[in-house]
Amino acid sequence: MLLSSLLRRAVVVSAGLCCIAAAHAAAPQLKTQAPGPTLGNLLASLAAAGYKPEQVDAVLITHMHADHVGGLMADGKPAFPNATVHADQADADFWLSAEKLAAAPEAMKGFFQGAMASMNPYVSGAKFKPFQGATNLFAGIRAVATPGHTPGHTVTPSSRRGKN
Repeated sequence: MLLSSLLRRAVVVSAGLCCIAAAHAAAPQLKTQAPGPTLGNLLASLAAAGYKPEQVDAVLITHMHADHVGGLMADGKPAFPNATVHADQADADFWLSAEKLAAAPEAMKGFFQGAMASMNPYVSGAKFKPFQGATNLFAGIRAVATPGHTPGHTVTPSSRRGKN
């Protein structure tokens, strides 16, 4: 989802999957799943809405599963070169941990590898800004902690002038 008119900035909430090849690189376990008709169209959908990836200045990640972070990379580079990625620290501590990857059951390793492949270029490029729990991220948008699905899962309700 792109929140631009609400916030007067280009913000992507959950980066989804940018393209099928990136999805497979980020999360090899997806190769066995048949893609839905909208899978892998993030950048094309942004273009159809009149936006270029360079215009996106923030990406809000609800959790670090491949279907929410897989679109952060395109052709081996950050898909949103001018964006800062925001996600809960608890998810980063879990999914980006080499120790947790090493200890994970084999069937789960792809989830860690997908998160790392998608997030680490932003982390190493100082384009990752973690938050903790309930946080006002921008005027009109707040992260609310909803752990369970993942350790740092959040939802991002938005409002402007009393409208949600």
